Amino acid sequence: MEIVMSCQPSSIQVAGVVITQDAHGRYSLNDLHRAAGAELRHQPSNFLRLDATREMVAALTRSSDLRNGPVESIRGGPNQGTYVCEDLVYDYAMWVSAEFRVKVIQVFKTHQRGSSLAPVAPAFAVPKTLPEALRLAADLAEQVEAQQAQLVAQKPDVDLARRYLDSEGRDRCLLDAATALCIPPNTFYAALESEGFCYRRPGLNRKKKKKNRLLPHAEFVTKGYLVNRARLAKGAKGVERDVGQTMVTRAGMAFFHHRFAHLSTRQPEQLALLDA
Repeated sequence: MEIVMSCQPSSIQVAGVVITQDAHGRYSLNDLHRAAGAELRHQPSNFLRLDATREMVAALTRSSDLRNGPVESIRGGPNQGTYVCEDLVYDYAMWVSAEFRVKVIQVFKTHQRGSSLAPVAPAFAVPKTLPEALRLAADLAEQVEAQQAQLVAQKPDVDLARRYLDSEGRDRCLLDAATALCIPPNTFYAALESEGFCYRRPGLNRKKKKKNRLLPHAEFVTKGYLVNRARLAKGAKGVERDVGQTMVTRAGMAFFHHRFAHLSTRQPEQLALLDA
């Protein structure tokens, strides 16, 4: 059964990314992942599988301080993702790096000081006349509209990360990758070669009388964007032989989505919503 849950507006931003909160005040782990750089190794599913994380979730679940569970995963709908309590936010940030944890703590402390119930000077002058009140209302509406616009702008990246970084699918061959990215295959191949992601051995394939296949440069294999997979192929006489094949990883799909967006035959927001 699909869970439908509303999310409340959030003023918390880490590294320029708005950290969405669910109806119970838990924070989006997917947004934190994006704020941390959206690396494949830091995706939320990896964090939640850690023994230390499971122990922490169990301890928080037993705690009487939490009225709602420490973790909630929403499948489907505009607010899909994983939401966690503040304690797990800090644990996730520390798992990513000490530097990211310091950044997250500073942001949350600043936010908490701003939300303190202690008497503080108002953030704006209290209107004394009707025109001043109308001007204040218009200013606040503009601020809300700007934040909503940022969330909308982030949505294609969020959808993309869910499809390519959290997907359980396998790596894609270059043809499948080009199709998913809505880039003509020959255009995609040429871009990979001209921009230095792949190369071809000199000369022609004597048997097929065409260019040698594309091979990934080691730099982008190390970064996790491309990989050279070995596979068996049958020759004309039915003899199997090892044939390498350049594949695009999930992280590579996300990278090339941004790098080659100008080559796509669709708009970026449409591309982000394509089925994997």
